[in-house]
Amino acid sequence: MVDSLYERLNPIIQSFNGHIAVVIADHDNSRVLNGEEQTIAASVIKVPIMLYALHEAQHGRLDLHKKIAITSTVGGSGVLSALTSPPPQSILNLIELMIIVSDNTASNLLLKELGIQPINAFCEKLHLKQTVIERYFMDEEAQLKGKNNYVSANDLHKLLLLIGEENEVLTNDSRQLALNIMKNQQFTDRLGALNDAYDTITIASKSGTLDLIEHDTAIFLVGHYRLYVTVLTSQLVEVHHGTKLMADMSTIIHSWLFDKR
Repeated sequence: MVDSLYERLNPIIQSFNGHIAVVIADHDNSRVLNGEEQTIAASVIKVPIMLYALHEAQHGRLDLHKKIAITSTVGGSGVLSALTSPPPQSILNLIELMIIVSDNTASNLLLKELGIQPINAFCEKLHLKQTVIERYFMDEEAQLKGKNNYVSANDLHKLLLLIGEENEVLTNDSRQLALNIMKNQQFTDRLGALNDAYDTITIASKSGTLDLIEHDTAIFLVGHYRLYVTVLTSQLVEVHHGTKLMADMSTIIHSWLFDKR
């Protein structure tokens, strides 16, 4: 079914001035471009961090209501660093801040609480071949040493499926919680653009931005139908070119979904 959508999207994908990796899929089939290519993850790496936390919580190894003190903050996206005296936050609140406003301080606190190596082991167990966390967010010293966080479009698609489809890794409650959190993401100018104009279409997504890198990974929900879209762009001439591409794709996707209701 997604073949007809991909044909509509293909002209702007092929004419894009930059590097692009795409996965567009539903329950029945998929279209993939450069899906196995590893790329710098930016904030989409926060999706596996969330899913690992929920996985540990459902097995009783993590208390989502445990309060974590905010002893230090980092810049970039988020709100905790802007507060004069941020109060302690529950692990669940930190997850929500990490996804909804891409809070880097919340993300680093979760990395410290959960451990980078256990998260990487979780990804390896899920056969996410290109996904690895090597550093904390806003860690310029680690970056200068060549460390970064990586992902691929195929790996992100697998993570979306863990949220959108029943599986043995996450319980239905964990899946629903992840979906609800991603529905509240505030950066909706990419694949989520124009979503407010379609009251029958819901989107759950997570975006990411770094220098000349723009990513978004999303689940579109129309009734019981789920469409999974991941777009990773890099080598951009200007960073807004990735945002514009995904906003243009969003227009086509929403129109296609509306037509097929």
